[in-house]
Amino acid sequence: MAKPPSHRAMERGIEVTSLPTDDLELPSIDQGSRAAEDDERLAIHLAQEASNATTLDDARYANLKRPYRWGASAKVSEFSGVSMRHRGAWTRVGDREWVWRLRLTTPGATSQQVVFSSLWLPPGAELWAIPEDRDGDDCSGCLALLPEDTNDEAGLALPVVPGSSLELEVGLTLPADRAQTRPPRLHVAKVIGGFRTLAGFEAKAVRGPQGISQACNNDATCPLLGDEWEDARRSVVQIITSGGSSASSSFSAVCTGTLINSPTGRNFVLTAYHCLEGETVSDWSFVFNYEKECGRVGHQTSAFQDYLSGARLVWADKATDTILLEVHHAIPEDFGAYFAGWDARPLDPLDPFTVSFHHPSGDFKKVSVDTNAKAEGTCPFCGSLERSHIVVTGWDDGTTERGSSGCSLFNSDQRVVGVLSGGSAACPDNTGFDLYGKLQVAMGRGLGEFLAPGGELEMEGRYAADPAASLVFEPRALVVAEDGEAGTIRVRLRDPVEEGAEIVVFVSLHADDDKWAKSVFPRELRFGPQDWDEGKTVTVLPRDNPDFHGDVRYFLRFEALHSISGERHSSDYPVVHQDDERLAGDALFDPIKISTLPFSFLGDTSSGYTNTLQSRCELGSLSPDVVFEFSPQRDTVATISLCSLQLFDSALYVIEDGGAEVYCNDDGARAGCGDSAEIDPIIFKGGKTYQVIVDGYNGAGGRFQLDVHEVPLVVDSFDGHRPVDTYTYAGASSGADTYSVPHQTSGSSNKVAEGTAASQSVRPVSHHGEVSLATFFSVLDGIDSSGETETAERTGDRTVEAADSSSQSLCSLRNALDLLVLLAAAMLYF
Repeated sequence: MAKPPSHRAMERGIEVTSLPTDDLELPSIDQGSRAAEDDERLAIHLAQEASNATTLDDARYANLKRPYRWGASAKVSEFSGVSMRHRGAWTRVGDREWVWRLRLTTPGATSQQVVFSSLWLPPGAELWAIPEDRDGDDCSGCLALLPEDTNDEAGLALPVVPGSSLELEVGLTLPADRAQTRPPRLHVAKVIGGFRTLAGFEAKAVRGPQGISQACNNDATCPLLGDEWEDARRSVVQIITSGGSSASSSFSAVCTGTLINSPTGRNFVLTAYHCLEGETVSDWSFVFNYEKECGRVGHQTSAFQDYLSGARLVWADKATDTILLEVHHAIPEDFGAYFAGWDARPLDPLDPFTVSFHHPSGDFKKVSVDTNAKAEGTCPFCGSLERSHIVVTGWDDGTTERGSSGCSLFNSDQRVVGVLSGGSAACPDNTGFDLYGKLQVAMGRGLGEFLAPGGELEMEGRYAADPAASLVFEPRALVVAEDGEAGTIRVRLRDPVEEGAEIVVFVSLHADDDKWAKSVFPRELRFGPQDWDEGKTVTVLPRDNPDFHGDVRYFLRFEALHSISGERHSSDYPVVHQDDERLAGDALFDPIKISTLPFSFLGDTSSGYTNTLQSRCELGSLSPDVVFEFSPQRDTVATISLCSLQLFDSALYVIEDGGAEVYCNDDGARAGCGDSAEIDPIIFKGGKTYQVIVDGYNGAGGRFQLDVHEVPLVVDSFDGHRPVDTYTYAGASSGADTYSVPHQTSGSSNKVAEGTAASQSVRPVSHHGEVSLATFFSVLDGIDSSGETETAERTGDRTVEAADSSSQSLCSLRNALDLLVLLAAAMLYF
């Protein structure tokens, strides 16, 4: 079983407990008040439906089901996100191996789900989510993400992790050629804290065989229907919504969806319109095969292993309460996913047998069966379109609940005919009704453009991959760097080959994809009865493509041919080709050098630079930035200015030794500087290295001129008694929006409070335990390279020493200058 980087370090004699972890505490969750708030919302919703009822049918068809809300995220005013640039502790655990750790805690929460607005991992990196309640070194409940699981242009949500605390851990193995190093990017947009339990996290004594749903539900794996219904069962997924993005506190919920077949073979999921609740779906999550053994009593852990995040809304219709989603990522073959068939013809009154698979109250997958004749009706809480819904007047076995929303109704041919909107069915009296939006009606309202572009009325289902002929790949996708080291893929068969037969696999590139790969070798693999399960290696050597910028995903075609039957099976294997081209100054580890003063540089932040950094003074979070580096040999007082070319609202900030930010400025104060930034004066200490970042305010960018020049010192006054205070900097200004950023010299809580996260503190900034990515890459450049195991974290003691050193350095400068003036005065006197 794979282990997190910190656990692997422990096997080399490094104690995990000795590795520093940055702790971030988020606003607490009051489970009782949150659940009561949700119940109140449901009561208000029912009251509104009752007041809008104009007929007996309207009153009868009151909807007792809404999405099962299980968690809530903090208000934006309480927590607006955290970046790897500002939080987390980096530690070296090997020659080229590093670990970054951040612990997120939501007091009172039953579970947590982390939602990233940005998550990108380079080759050689991995992200782990580690729950707090694991047993010792056991990491069976941990989740690992690899570069192929991330996307530079999209966010991502992790599976729900049990407990009120979890650790995020990034492991990074640097390439042998340090020039090819690309830093990971990680930004947590929000953390959803659970106030209700999901089935996989119920305490060790699960309530009966049902999990947390009501007692009349049936586990989907029980032989209620027989093995012939396995295909339909495998098409049903649990959907975890992200809680929206409003400024107010928002709920996250569970719905049910169904993979649905189409002529184009796209990854479509059918679910209910009311699951949207005003949200976007870009970071919705999909859990496949979320089931447990039939009738199992007791605890069954589910790590949500078969899990994908990210989708887009393809089509929506409120009247039938139906939406069509498309999952962003390719569904791995080992999920065994099935795309259900569908039937858009009128209901057959002589065949009333129907089935629903669903996730009531977020529980493991359940099944409900009804053999009664179906009616057609109107859904008063969906828009009152006549005859838009199928009415299930009572279940023979099972029921539906909150969380079942969006599940499909299958006919006796195992084809989808409707999507659940809601109803009154419940335990123990499962004679209540349920309303399913008719697929027949939805097809005529736009769904047919995607499921039946040729006007088809029915379609068979299919597996995402042919179970009898599919290939198994390791890893699931290959990530290579442009013009970098070759990547390898291990390929084997899923099933044995009969005696006398052979499977020949041909490997090829799609048209024009040779511009990304110099070579793919070998182009043919052979498997027989003796070696069908032995992995064979395919090597991909990436090509340099200077005419294209950005990461690219392309596919290798693997076509398996059976030597006797002639049957063929094709698999498209994804390869992520990561762009290696960087502009000097686009990253902390590749800055533009300031060799001597005075220094002047004319540039343009919008000419290919990216937004990789952000000042702790709330500057530069949306603008591209350019990094300069200065390493003075002696103590130097200087001015840094952007006032010579005033074309956009600029910002400046300075990082010392790749770690703590020491100065920042938005608008210079001297006349004629306008919205351009200027730091005057700044003290550069000899022997230190400084990163000077040119950035913009609130997305601004453009052409700039950076000027750095040394400031002369002049005698201001001399009374013979106060030598330290007798000098000022020539041309020193006051009132500028410039701040020095002090080190914090004692421990403090990182609790997010009073509307501002500690990681986003406004001027002046103090932050205990801060370790920036700048520190990490400064270590790569040799600033701190001693020892086998090193930590980039600044402890309180080291910070005090740094502060004392800073004070002594400044005093030494001033004392030396004072001595020169005293000598000059003595010479004049004599």
